[in-house]
Amino acid sequence: MNAPSNALIAVDVGNSAVKCGQYSKPFARKTPLSLEQLAANTVLQLPPTLQGFSPWLEQLPPHPHDWRISSVQRHVQQKLHCQITNSRPNDQITLLTSDHFPIRCDVERPDTVGTDRLAAACAVNRVRDQTKPAIIIDAGTATTIDLIDCQGVYQGGVILPGPQITAAALSDHADLLPRVPFSQTTVVTPMIGKNTHEAIESGLFWGTIGAIKQVLNNYENNQSNSPLIFLSGGNAPRLHAELRAATFVPHLVLAGISLSQVE
Repeated sequence: MNAPSNALIAVDVGNSAVKCGQYSKPFARKTPLSLEQLAANTVLQLPPTLQGFSPWLEQLPPHPHDWRISSVQRHVQQKLHCQITNSRPNDQITLLTSDHFPIRCDVERPDTVGTDRLAAACAVNRVRDQTKPAIIIDAGTATTIDLIDCQGVYQGGVILPGPQITAAALSDHADLLPRVPFSQTTVVTPMIGKNTHEAIESGLFWGTIGAIKQVLNNYENNQSNSPLIFLSGGNAPRLHAELRAATFVPHLVLAGISLSQVE
């Protein structure tokens, strides 16, 4: 497939936020890249309501743009698509599927794997040491932990509820427990809470860290070659304090979207 020459806007429609990354043009195929090269020129982060998106659209240069959208939130994606179409009828818009990502998959149904997970895997595949496997932790509304083997084949992974989902479940199903927000502070949470709020916050933080570390240990015990670890997602900055072996990449999914192949 031949990549369009238009300026590229990669869009990651998540459950908690929508991110739009601007790129001068799509990347050439198979060219070795660094994380710095994969970074978007600018990134716009929006709430699921898309507040602020229309004014941003109006400020874009008038020449046609190539929009590539990875979405795990269908209602927000439809609203976004409608706004782009109405404001910029000459732009090309592609809702990405598994077929758009240049990566081999050893899973039962590649078409059912989230395009955000495949995008992150494609980005890591272009920057990893080609002699080593890689583990990708995407810590968002859900926490996903995926494996790429030494040959660059996506092997699947683990999906866990993110701390925000766990907090909501505790509050919804336990009458006397309050809803505790998972803050974005980088201060390490004490293990032992001295009150109910602190105890829940400790469980949210250390439960997430413990689950991730257990999966990492299982992965590493089954690999003859020590894997590289990459960390991204909205909760990543807070978790990074306890996952220091991981390389933190703020917008890994956007980077992978920029590597998608569209006719």
